[in-house]
Amino acid sequence: MSRLSCLYLLCLLLVLSACDKTDNEELQIPKFVSRQEHNFTLHNGFATLTVSPREGGRVISLRAGDVELLALQPKDAERVNAFGSVLWSSPQSEWNWPPLSQLNTNPYSVGCNSNKTAIVLTSEIEPKTGYQFIKYYSLGDKPETFKMRYKIINHSDKTKAVAAIENTRVDPVGVVFFPKGDTEPNSGIFYPLDIQILDGVVWHRFAPEKIRQDHHKVMIDGKEGWLAYEKESYLLVKHFEDSKANQAPETEREIEIFGHSDRTFAEIKHQSALHNLHPGESFEWEVEWQIKKLPENIDLQLGSRDLLGIARESQ
Repeated sequence: MSRLSCLYLLCLLLVLSACDKTDNEELQIPKFVSRQEHNFTLHNGFATLTVSPREGGRVISLRAGDVELLALQPKDAERVNAFGSVLWSSPQSEWNWPPLSQLNTNPYSVGCNSNKTAIVLTSEIEPKTGYQFIKYYSLGDKPETFKMRYKIINHSDKTKAVAAIENTRVDPVGVVFFPKGDTEPNSGIFYPLDIQILDGVVWHRFAPEKIRQDHHKVMIDGKEGWLAYEKESYLLVKHFEDSKANQAPETEREIEIFGHSDRTFAEIKHQSALHNLHPGESFEWEVEWQIKKLPENIDLQLGSRDLLGIARESQ
């Protein structure tokens, strides 16, 4: 058995040992979690968040009322993995494309923490990079929130400079906005994404009809540690520790919005600061999602002070 396989089995045993089992070895899940076959749904009293261990440990649904805030799994088999919210390592240049299957699509083991406040999903060890992901899903500390705690472990024999990316796929509708940081917009090798910067805030309204034959992207530094997305009068605000522009990989930025050329989904990404991990070391990164129902007749125009105020109130 290889060294990586042994390490993976050890981590798996440690995760599972933190969970109580019934006589028939059923996982005892937290009270705020329900199970539907192989998926687990967290309930915060206002919204639901569903994670799938079998599909790369990703978030496959975020629902508030009758509104689904994430892009669901498409019927087209060629686009089968372009849905939900996933964790990637950064810089992406380390693995290029496609995403690494052991971390992105392969099944994760399922456990819970010792006090049953989180569902814990653990990946295989990816042989090319040596990375292993552990994802902790729980209720947040504020009302109407969910918390994700991500852990990246370096099982390779080399020191790695790595950051964590949370890549959330949404339908290409609605508005995304966040405070601008210290860098100017950059689109990399793709068409520039149409944005407006109004009073120090970056705004974009998704418009699939404006997407040409190639992808569209904007990469830019943010500040204040939040990123907001509006759809059908619901607002998702993602909270995270703000990082400085010089803490991002050279080819990356803290925040990225991506419009796919097939016009069926878009990506809202943000990432942590770079961490230097020696062999065997790890780092953790927390993200909190807050979902709000917007008042009736609220101004949804780009630059809306109402939208901006509600997003900032959630801090």
